[in-house]
Amino acid sequence: WSAVGDMEADDFSATDGETVLRGEMSFGDVDTAVSYIVDNGNSDLEQLSLGVAADLGGVSVTFGYQESGPAAVDNQGDDYDADEVIAISASTTVGGADVAFGYASNETEDADSLGFSVDYPVSDALTVGFYYVAESVGDDNAGVSLDYTAGMLSASVFYRDEQGND
Repeated sequence: WSAVGDMEADDFSATDGETVLRGEMSFGDVDTAVSYIVDNGNSDLEQLSLGVAADLGGVSVTFGYQESGPAAVDNQGDDYDADEVIAISASTTVGGADVAFGYASNETEDADSLGFSVDYPVSDALTVGFYYVAESVGDDNAGVSLDYTAGMLSASVFYRDEQGND
């Protein structure tokens, strides 16, 4: 799953050292992954997650699904989220600009995010970016960025307004 900016509804659990059972397969231009968290307290498999990424002739599509899990899983860090989440995104290049659209739905919290982003290379050295995410719960999110690279010098400047915080 590839988020488009800061999407509040994409509450996927993240991993940073937890015990996870994971399988991956590729079919041509389609990559898939399925995983479960292994609950260290009782060795149960918890919270099925599925990811799919495909390159469809110049359009990249990603899909993510995470089933609802138990409220607590032993020995898991703060990156565990028990919510059921479904998300999809698509990106391509149009007229030199990288364009992406994404949608995430947190089924547990009845919240969704719909966003788009554009990154446009103004010159060989300067790229301008923008993203906007409409949120069904809370404030919308937006951001702009400038990236400059010339030889060994590179600089990035960005401004974000995410959930009302600049």
